[in-house]
Amino acid sequence: MTPSTPSPRDTLVLVHGYLGYGDAPWGLALPDRLAYFRGVEAALRAAGHHVVVAQLPPQARVAQRAEALARLLADGQACPGERLHLIAHSMGGLDALHALHHHREATARVQGVASLGTPFRGTPMADLLTGQGVNLPGPLAQLQAMSLLPLGGALQDLSTAGASALTAASPLNLRVRWITVTGRDAATQDEDTLFKAMARLPVFRHQPNDGLVPLASCRLQGAQMALDWPADHAQLAGWTLWFRALPLQLGPALGPTEDHLRRYRELAALMVRD
Repeated sequence: MTPSTPSPRDTLVLVHGYLGYGDAPWGLALPDRLAYFRGVEAALRAAGHHVVVAQLPPQARVAQRAEALARLLADGQACPGERLHLIAHSMGGLDALHALHHHREATARVQGVASLGTPFRGTPMADLLTGQGVNLPGPLAQLQAMSLLPLGGALQDLSTAGASALTAASPLNLRVRWITVTGRDAATQDEDTLFKAMARLPVFRHQPNDGLVPLASCRLQGAQMALDWPADHAQLAGWTLWFRALPLQLGPALGPTEDHLRRYRELAALMVRD
């Protein structure tokens, strides 16, 4: 496969996950190092690509998020170009899959999707937080029963039962080229990463996982290509330890690595090839 050079016919759309945000959340223009996809938009623009950053309802369920995504993709001014290519992190991949199946006319210009760490068969972490098949500790169980945990209905769709049902109900559109990107088992990483401790929780039952999603759940049957990146769930979007991202400089001011941005450039070049 020979990547092509960027063309004005193509637009890359970055789709955030659960609790995520676009390029100007709450009307604020964030510095690139605090963007959801850290450094990615600037790196892709510097490589000659036209980039659009989606803003979906952060805590909404997949159907609502997918509808918002479809409206954006159907808008020729918001998403110019003849061909659209989605780069979707985590829940964003479920949104894309649902939108392509249930909003076919609105997503007719979509040529390809790359899903990064998407839980197509859900994650036990959502089971834990929603209490599905998991015994929550007493105080958390009480809060959950009283609907006082501000988690949003999206976690129902990210549970193993919910995501599996959504994926089964949205068959892969064979017209669209799909690339799955899977991270690595965060529990076995040497360096400290954002989700290393979470990767070892008993809820995963020794399943290799990226700290939030089992690696097996990130694979989609029928996808034309599967890539593996040396990253945990947060690193797939460019994030390292939380304190390294704070503007107060409580730790080293590390941004996304050049290797991380190079992987995004290579992914984008694959997607827009003629």
